[in-house]
Amino acid sequence: MYIPEHIIQRNILKSLSKEEICRFRDLKPKDIESNLFLYHLRQLIKHKIVEKTVTGRYSLSVVGRQYVDRSNLPTMKPRLQPKQLTILIIEAPDDKLIILKRLHVPYLGYRGLPSGKIHYGEGISEAATRELLEKTGLDDIKLTLRGNVLMRFCDPKTKEVISHINAYIHTGKTEITELDFKTEYFVSYIANKTELFQKKSFEGHKEIMECLTKHKSYFFKEFTFESLY
Repeated sequence: MYIPEHIIQRNILKSLSKEEICRFRDLKPKDIESNLFLYHLRQLIKHKIVEKTVTGRYSLSVVGRQYVDRSNLPTMKPRLQPKQLTILIIEAPDDKLIILKRLHVPYLGYRGLPSGKIHYGEGISEAATRELLEKTGLDDIKLTLRGNVLMRFCDPKTKEVISHINAYIHTGKTEITELDFKTEYFVSYIANKTELFQKKSFEGHKEIMECLTKHKSYFFKEFTFESLY
């Protein structure tokens, strides 16, 4: 989606967010030259954020309404949202788990549970089934939604939130004892749970595992960690 960067374009969006339809003279501030204002208005029309009606007035398009809905209203800048993830806990024989090792920055070399972003428009179960296939190559495991975890990761020095994750926890079991599923970006394998708690492992896995043990029904928990990711 086109991101309006110029202040004139953002002010146009701000005005149109308060009215269903606006005339040109009501949109244009008196202190801005007409040709300059018209240029920026046409940029918004070009990118299908603003529409010109048959009566010669202006309104937000469907795309424009979506942009406004996802933006900070005073600034009309897109608002950063928590990442929506699926996290898979797949148990294997001998008290082992499927573990995923990242082969890309910023998580190069990090190990954790198979996980991935929920795609726009996907259902929770649909996303979990897709991530299972993409991250393990397996498609014959019954998945159960067990809980929801909200995790904030703060810079150890500044305490600023640098990552914010809303994760849906799914569990399942497999009878296979070996797995070597590799792509350009990760490798999945079966190993002891202790690998989740060694150096270069993601924060939060220990807490999620404890929640599964403690809560037999659906659970929701919030956690805050000090971490660079």
